[in-house]
Amino acid sequence: MSPRTLTSRMTFRRILKLAWATSLRISGAFWFARRQLARQQAIVVLTFHRVLEDGDFLATNSQSGILVRRQTFDELLRHLASRYELIDLNLGFPATGTSGLRPRICITFDDGWLDNYTSALAPLKSHRVPAAIFICPELMNTPEPFWPERVVRFVRTQCADDGAQATAAVRTIIPDAPVISTADELIEYLKTLDSAKRAQLLSSLTQSHERTSMIDSTMSWEQVAEMSRAGIAFGSHTQSHQILTRIPSSDAERELRDSKAALEARLSRPCTCFAYPNGNANSEVRELAARSGYELAFTTRPGVWTQGSDLLRVPRINIAENKLVGSRGYFSTTMFEYEVFWKAFRVGPSQPD
Repeated sequence: MSPRTLTSRMTFRRILKLAWATSLRISGAFWFARRQLARQQAIVVLTFHRVLEDGDFLATNSQSGILVRRQTFDELLRHLASRYELIDLNLGFPATGTSGLRPRICITFDDGWLDNYTSALAPLKSHRVPAAIFICPELMNTPEPFWPERVVRFVRTQCADDGAQATAAVRTIIPDAPVISTADELIEYLKTLDSAKRAQLLSSLTQSHERTSMIDSTMSWEQVAEMSRAGIAFGSHTQSHQILTRIPSSDAERELRDSKAALEARLSRPCTCFAYPNGNANSEVRELAARSGYELAFTTRPGVWTQGSDLLRVPRINIAENKLVGSRGYFSTTMFEYEVFWKAFRVGPSQPD
């Protein structure tokens, strides 16, 4: 099966983006951005979620915005290992860069998907690339533990990817719900609801007897322990992936503290790193993370990590297949540098609030 069949057809907008990225590369803009970030001793933190073999890439119910093909991932790691200084969060706070000439990259994963073990670990070890994985202790070794996969499955199987049908189904529960065109739109709408209302809607849309996909499972604790022994860093992503800004502060603090304690008990090492689910972190949640004992906490806000950044709101750049491949479906340094270095450079360093 060719990579071309695994990626969506090149839209006119994507063709324009690739053309624009190519012109920037030829002009030297990417070289300039990399040099400036290296001089700032900046760290570009990348967020991955899932790394899948070709068949699973097509079969998963996860959103495309969190998927990367294993072949693409392997080619990316080969590129990173040869050209960049890679940051290992197991070693604590990153020190000043060794040369000031090589941009610095930090690899992170969110959620603790099974494919982090089955598909991502081998390339990470092969290319000697350090990585950190943020997991939810309460959701380990569970098929389809996150509700967005249930939503995608519902839209695909019960609505035949028909937005009108999805809208009608949602409005039987919430009459004033907006028009839904895609599963992604429904997921974004559900994120705006409080947890009780969202749970009510999900239970009405998706039935417990429906067959879940074992592709969409999380790792076991045994696999987590094996990866930890192999040098992979682990941090908390809350106990149950609650969006902390949308639950009572007492519940948010419990999610932060209990997940930290669970990781420390399971792995027999301090847990000092955290990633906010959905990237949501207001001032109150940030303070709760600090009180819970976290020293580093990562958002999903794009930007670069510098010495002036708030260590409890470190920016990251989300990575997915369509940000890494060119027109023929293979890894493209042009697209990678555009989506990562150029955009990170344009946003600039994050600053403490």
